[in-house]
Amino acid sequence: MAIRNGMNLGIALYVGRVLIESDAESIVRGFSMSKDPPSDIAVLVQDCLVLKDSFQLCDISFVKRDCNRAAHACAKKAFPCNLSDLWTTTLPPWGSSLSDI
Repeated sequence: MAIRNGMNLGIALYVGRVLIESDAESIVRGFSMSKDPPSDIAVLVQDCLVLKDSFQLCDISFVKRDCNRAAHACAKKAFPCNLSDLWTTTLPPWGSSLSDI
């Protein structure tokens, strides 16, 4: 869901080119499958493929969680609260700990 939300944000901000890095390997693989992705992720992948056409360039790649720790830490904080926030100029209150990641 974070990928789709990020793509929607990019569209809303008129971003022309995006590079999406995710540790959700099944979703990333779903983007490049020539056949339909597994049913548990099919709707999400199909939504993202439609959104992908809104960008001049949209690349998605898999990165191991170890290489994506700051993003994973943010997602872990937000998920239990069902929270969606955007920080553009300041860190969230707990964000100073991200520099240690």
